Parts: sequence; structure tokens; C-alpha cells
Amino acid sequence: MQFIDIGVNLTDDMYKGIYNNKNYHPSDIENILERSKNGNLKKLILTSTCYSDIYENINLIRKFQEKFPNFLYTTIGIHPTRCNEFNEENENLLKNEFLKIINENRDIIVAIGEIGLDYDRLHFCNKEQQLKYFEFQLELSKISKLPLFLHNRNSTEDLFNILNKHFNELPKMVIHSFDGSSNDLKLLLSLDNNNLLNKEMKVYIGINGCSLKTIENLNVIKNDLDINRICIETDSPWCEIKSTHASYSYLFNDIDNNNTILNVDNNIDNNCSCSSKYEKNNSMVSNTNKEINNNTNDKEINVTTQQNVTKKQQQQSNNKKVNVKKGNNNSKKNKEEENNLWKRKDKFEFGKYVKGRNEPDQIYKVLKVITKLKYLNNVINWKEKEEEIAKQIYENTLSVYFPNELL
Repeated sequence: MQFIDIGVNLTDDMYKGIYNNKNYHPSDIENILERSKNGNLKKLILTSTCYSDIYENINLIRKFQEKFPNFLYTTIGIHPTRCNEFNEENENLLKNEFLKIINENRDIIVAIGEIGLDYDRLHFCNKEQQLKYFEFQLELSKISKLPLFLHNRNSTEDLFNILNKHFNELPKMVIHSFDGSSNDLKLLLSLDNNNLLNKEMKVYIGINGCSLKTIENLNVIKNDLDINRICIETDSPWCEIKSTHASYSYLFNDIDNNNTILNVDNNIDNNCSCSSKYEKNNSMVSNTNKEINNNTNDKEINVTTQQNVTKKQQQQSNNKKVNVKKGNNNSKKNKEEENNLWKRKDKFEFGKYVKGRNEPDQIYKVLKVITKLKYLNNVINWKEKEEEIAKQIYENTLSVYFPNELL
């Protein structure tokens, strides 16, 4: 199996050993890259969310380019919660600067992003500013012909309307870290139906641990999302699959004779924090690039809530809904083996994972959950199906971000 992680925050403080502004251990980025290579990852795409991220990502890639050739890539763009970095005085200056950066680093910049809309965090950047500079940054994609890496939180209708307006001029795109409803998904995928040129599919959906938190999330992926639309990601060091997630039992638990997942934790966490990366201090930018605030150290954990389906809703839902129940086999051995690989940050050991810090090589867990969601009610060879789905997802990702490598 081969993987491409389309969303990695490799310059995050956690990978430098810093948690909540306190240093716990040395940087182990090189170890993380080694584990990623050993975990069948062929490429990592680093996510840029602000001006300073862009340069930090490029510098990190250049630093490790000789040891890890054709492995590290990055996006370029300003996250919706950081759109106050733009203003009327500097917007054209920044646009020209971004195009210059793209031209000088075309070998490693593969997407415009992370851009989009976030109505869950309007306290960082108001709606009008987000709308203006989302559309503004789409021009970068049109000019550069680079695909999009998109953010959407509680803003599907506006995101759809803007993309629909420009769709025929845009390349392919991925809606990153999707955790929306069935209706959200169908609306976004309908962009292709309304604007299909040359019958080319352009809209793909990024799935990570934050996409797999609730039973509702799982049912959306199981019933409404085709494999040929999926790209997978870790959004590391965030968005791990936690023990409180509805998907967690798909990683360890056995399957009974009726192909039913055993031992699902009923205490599903619908208030899981998965994306502190957006909670950086937001400050207005001066009218020159040199004065752009590059303070990316202050972070707060944000809690994204999502309603779980009620029993009544479950009874009324599609018969294909996720089938889970309690059982006696708790796969204790597998869990113990997994836990022995992870250490607390204050007990850090080189070569071991840090608890609560996701890594790119954990992407296989996302694949495992997707495979079981899609084929749980069929008698199959699980390994064979995982390989089949991994191949399709890998090809999906190549088609979006590395089309020249698609055979």
C-alpha cells in the first residue's frame, strides 16, 4: 500500500517538543519523517495557514530535501481565521509576493491553501473579511493553475456559492477535514454536476480523524461518499482517532459472524478538540510584507461540537447505517501493543510516539475505518479490500496534486 498525506502541520511546535509554550523534549522531526517513510507514505503535503507558515514550510522542506527527495511538499495560502493578515493596502502586494514565491518554488508548492471559510471562529476574523479574501485567493489558483486545499466550517452554503461562481475557471480541489452532514456533502459534490467540463471530476473530500468522530460522521461516509472522491490525511499533530470517537472500535475490535463491530464505546465524544492549529494569535498586518506578524506560537485548543444523531433519527435513517453492538472480545492484546509504542511528552523517548500528538504514519488508521465502513456487511478479505481502497485513494490524490505522476 502507498499513501499520500495531504494535510500535515510539520512545523507545529509539538514537533519541536513544545506544548503550550513549554519545552518538554528535543525536536524529533527527522524521526517522524523516517517513521512516515517506513509507514509507506510516499509524499507529505505541509499545510500553510498564514504568511509565516509559508516560509517556514519551504525552509523545512529545503533542509530535508537531500535526505528525503521528492517527499515533502507544501501549500500556499492564508487560512480564513488568519485573513486579517490581508487589508486593502497590502492585498496586491501580498498577491504578487505569493505568485513570486510560487514561481520560485514550483517544485515543492502543489496547492493553494489552506483557504476557505470558517464561521465557527468569527471572533478571529469576521465573515465579510473571510468572504472577500477567500474569493481573492481563488485568483491565485486561476493564475497558477494550482489545485485547492479548502477549509469549511459551518459555512457550506457560502463556500458552495463562491466556488460555483468560479468553478469553470478553477482546477481540482479537496474539501479538507470534512465533518459535515449528508446534505453538506451532496451540495459540495453537486458542483461537479452543475459545472462538469469535459466530464472531469474536480471535487474531492479529505477525510481524517476529525471526520470520524460521531455515528453521523460514519454514516455520511458509509452511505454518501464514493471511494473515488476520497483523499486521506492526518492533519497531524491534530485530528488523531481518539478512544472517544465512534470510529475507534474499528481499529481494534473484532468482527462477529454477522460482520458487526464488537465492543463499541457508548461514550462517544461529540466535543472533541482536533484543530488547535487555527487558534493562533490573529493580528492585523502592516502595508509591507516585512511587517507581517509571524507569531505562530500562541495556540488555544478549540472545541468543535457536532450533534450526534438521536435514537429516533437513527431509526428513521437509511437501512445502510453503521451497524455496531457490544461484544465480549475486546481485543485487549492489540490495544496493549498499541499503547506500548506511545509515551507521555514528559517521558519522551526517541523512536516512540508521543501520546496526544498525531503523526503522518497513523494515516493507515483512517484507511482501516473507511474500509470497514464500506464493506462491513460483506464477507471479504479485509487485507485485500484495504489494498484496493488504498490504491484508489492514492490515485485520487495523484490526480489532484501530482497529475504528472498518474500513470
